[in-house]
Amino acid sequence: MNWWRRLRHDDDLEMHLDAELRDHLERQAVDYIAQGMSDADARRRARLEFGGVDQVKEVCRDARGTRWAIDIAQDVRFAARLLMKDRWFTLAAVVALAVGIGLNGTMFTIVNAMTRGLPIEHADRIVSIDARDGAGHWRGLGGSYRDFLDFQAGMKTVSGLAAFSQTGTTLGDDDHVNEPAAMCYVSANTFQLLGETPVLGRSFLPEDDRPGAPAIVILGGSIWKARYDSDPALIGRTIRIGGVPAIVVGVMPDGFRFPVLSDVWQPLALQPGLDSQRRDTRALHVFGVLADRKSRAQAQSEAGGIADRLSREYPDTNRNVGAVVAAFPGPFAPDPILRALMAAVGFVLFVASANVASLLLARSAARAHEMATRAALGATRWRIVRQLLVEGGLLACAAGASGLAFSLVGVWLFSKAVLGINFPYYIQWTMDRQVLWFVAAACLGTGCFVGLLPALHVAHTATHRSVNEGGRTATSGVDRRRWTTALLIAELALTLILLDGAGLMMRSFLAVYRADLVVDAAHVTAMPLTLPRPAYGTPSQRIAFYETLERHVEAIPGVSSAAFANVVPFSGGPSRHLAIEGRAFVQGEPQPTVSFVTVRGRYFETLGVGVLHGRTFIDADGVPGREGAIVNQRLVTLFFPHAAPIGQRIRLTPMNGPPGTPPDWITIVGVSPTVRQQYFQDLDPVVYVPDQADVGGMTLIVRSLASSPGSVSPLVRGAVSQLDADISLGTIRPLEWFMTTSRWGHRVFGGLLTVFAFIALALAAVGLYAVTAYSVVQRTQEIGVRMALGAQAGAIVWLFVERTMRPLSIGLGIGVIGALGMGRLLRGFLIQTSATDPATMAGIAVLLAAVCAAACVFPARGAACLDPLKALRYE
Repeated sequence: MNWWRRLRHDDDLEMHLDAELRDHLERQAVDYIAQGMSDADARRRARLEFGGVDQVKEVCRDARGTRWAIDIAQDVRFAARLLMKDRWFTLAAVVALAVGIGLNGTMFTIVNAMTRGLPIEHADRIVSIDARDGAGHWRGLGGSYRDFLDFQAGMKTVSGLAAFSQTGTTLGDDDHVNEPAAMCYVSANTFQLLGETPVLGRSFLPEDDRPGAPAIVILGGSIWKARYDSDPALIGRTIRIGGVPAIVVGVMPDGFRFPVLSDVWQPLALQPGLDSQRRDTRALHVFGVLADRKSRAQAQSEAGGIADRLSREYPDTNRNVGAVVAAFPGPFAPDPILRALMAAVGFVLFVASANVASLLLARSAARAHEMATRAALGATRWRIVRQLLVEGGLLACAAGASGLAFSLVGVWLFSKAVLGINFPYYIQWTMDRQVLWFVAAACLGTGCFVGLLPALHVAHTATHRSVNEGGRTATSGVDRRRWTTALLIAELALTLILLDGAGLMMRSFLAVYRADLVVDAAHVTAMPLTLPRPAYGTPSQRIAFYETLERHVEAIPGVSSAAFANVVPFSGGPSRHLAIEGRAFVQGEPQPTVSFVTVRGRYFETLGVGVLHGRTFIDADGVPGREGAIVNQRLVTLFFPHAAPIGQRIRLTPMNGPPGTPPDWITIVGVSPTVRQQYFQDLDPVVYVPDQADVGGMTLIVRSLASSPGSVSPLVRGAVSQLDADISLGTIRPLEWFMTTSRWGHRVFGGLLTVFAFIALALAAVGLYAVTAYSVVQRTQEIGVRMALGAQAGAIVWLFVERTMRPLSIGLGIGVIGALGMGRLLRGFLIQTSATDPATMAGIAVLLAAVCAAACVFPARGAACLDPLKALRYE
């Protein structure tokens, strides 16, 4: 019988053991009776020779190998009864730990969702191949088409290499109105590498991804259901993609929207102008799957070798262009902010655990006699430690169950807070196995922490104290005070770090909010549109369409003005390297970058902002040789702090541009207010240039009159359809939507950090209150003596406040150092705020000191109101 079966049948084994021992004693007594002894003498003689029955039972139980499990079960039952007896203490400890564990579970679920990647098998083996220059800087989205073909043919460390390019398109057919759709050109092996197959029809074949192949398309499951009512007869039908007929060959599963939110896929060879692209046009995302027993380091070495070869063979386009192999798709949110938030919830859990450990240390004084009795009866130090560890483990398990429920609520609240944000399709706010393992590890660590420190302290004092000794000794009291003070210092330091981080993020959010007030976003809507390449393949065709559409839109009743831009304010956009005429570029230093926006029409008037200096664009600004640009005030502050920007010449180089002939110089003709273009970073310098129809996709921005903002959008959509039925406007959104959603990072992550910080502050205040109240109880007789000798109430209060101020001052000193580290971690996300902002740090320190003073003053005032006679008689 194995140990598990012996443990399960322990009652039966005990019954058999008792029967066997009784039988043995009975047989021995019978033998003595046969020798002439009386019955009483025979039984007494048998018991004396056999020895103690209970001792023999203990030896037999030890031989079974299940004694440890039985002892732990006894410890668990005793601990459960003890915790139920002190139910108010148990409730306070469980709530504090549940909050800490729940916040950790919530935050880890969020981080895990943002970093776990694609929901496919072996997602961790998918890698991307990006371009980088000789200095190791990222240079583009991945690679050019011709470079991709070379990498695809040369890399052996991957089982396959694929590429894709995202764009927008218009979906049309004879039975439905045109509608915009997110499209992705993919190489034929993309779905095969991802392990995804269509639920209807077939996937792309190699012959589909060749120049001259018939145009085909695969649709997403959501479009198939919503637009075509899940009609299986759609396979083989011809629809229009961007005005070009294409045969539907497959439908992907519902929910699959690779790489981000795509609903339409076509072979990469159908991308317009792909064959004529130069090697320095690096607009493709390239990814692959590592082969068996191959590592990312091996793939990096092989990709670097191929990049070096291409650099030598094609120096005009590939000189100093390397390759970097990275995880795909990578984290959605910036890694530093995720690390900061995980550290924050870790700090909260530590503060909660330190509070519970302090309560258990205080509670250990009342159990000193119990532990001394155990030690006197033969209990070893390990036995005492184990008992208290089991109590801490039960607290952690109860808190873990509650914390898991708390995490579910926290994740649900977070999903509501980010509702409307276009997260990639693979980000799902759900708990998986990794989250459950993390919560289990947090419970285990918490149980060890809250139980081990009191257990070691009690075991040490119990083995050095007699049973007759009182529950207090000078040595144990000093040791307990030292541990409690150390935990309190750590709590206060971590709380200051969290409060400082929250203060910096909140100041940044307010700075963003104030900066956005420069734009009059009321009654402004943005409408993205994409021109089909076959019908608008030349700049002159695009110019004619934009000019005609602008006239039609501004003629609509209720429209105040209209303009076009390649990107909407607050929504990101392309960047360019900036060079200023007359200023040498310093080798080894990063070249400054600016946001790049191409505009057409009355752009600034439509946004409700004016030009601060200089003038707006005129037609001559777009003529070759007379290029003009308008820059925002942020650029002037950064690069022309002591010079007039008007008339200065700048050069804008694409981030992934060729190293050959540089672009022409552009003259600054105006300065606009600072309108944010990028998000989740500091206010960015922006350069606006007149659109020369080099981009096929623009966004129509329309300002309506205050009386008719809602009635304009259908009229604009009708004007576009009247000009060309194959062009469809994308999702029409108010400019205020872009403004608000661009602040989601600071709003959500800053809000989370603030919540964590104030929970830590509340826990630290409760812990300080409990420590002070316990100190009042312990020193009740001393207070009575002091008051009997004439001590005033203020002196009694100061006795406890002064004792608290020492750990507070030490905690503030340590916390200031930690706050500097937190500021450095958040530095990339601070807006118009220094990472070492003294005003924020001073205000947080004052807040923490005030809360701590209040937390210790209340129990201290209670001590000052004690009756001296009752205090002297207190035990």
